[in-house]
Amino acid sequence: MQFNDTSRSFGFTSILLHWISAALIAVLFVMGQIMEDMSRGAAKADLMAVHQSLGMLLLIVVLARLFWRLGQGFPEASSETGSLINRISRLWHWLLLAVIVAIPASGYLASETSTQGITFFGMSLLPDLIGANHDLHEVFEEIHETMSKLLIPLVIVHVLAAFKHHYFDRDDTLKRMMGPGKAA
Repeated sequence: MQFNDTSRSFGFTSILLHWISAALIAVLFVMGQIMEDMSRGAAKADLMAVHQSLGMLLLIVVLARLFWRLGQGFPEASSETGSLINRISRLWHWLLLAVIVAIPASGYLASETSTQGITFFGMSLLPDLIGANHDLHEVFEEIHETMSKLLIPLVIVHVLAAFKHHYFDRDDTLKRMMGPGKAA
């Protein structure tokens, strides 16, 4: 099993971090949509606690992914598309990673500035550095919501580009992210 990326393929670490991030993002997005329609109460508070914990887990995973990518770089492009397209693709990936960091970070800061605070799976691991501040809470909550909405088109384009590579370009871009032995 190859843990590190090579110039032509993603290693197990990149693939695992990618799919854990994708799964957490999907679950968190659905939870966020459900919570928007819930009225205040114990059920919403319980769901919020799970949402916050999974959001912190996502932040940890995506920061690990970001540092891994900085250390590993990106494998070469699978297709022979122009260098401008390849540069746009790289920028798109970095934008996607930045938004994926901004969402849980702003969620954490929104929770940090609320009167409720934040726990990580029931544990209060982080000190209250900012304290309750309604105005800051509103700003971070708005950033969190805006970034979450921005993520949808970014992910849609990301998925459509993967399918374009697979079905139209017929290269191994998508297969490389599916796991060892999938790429040609």
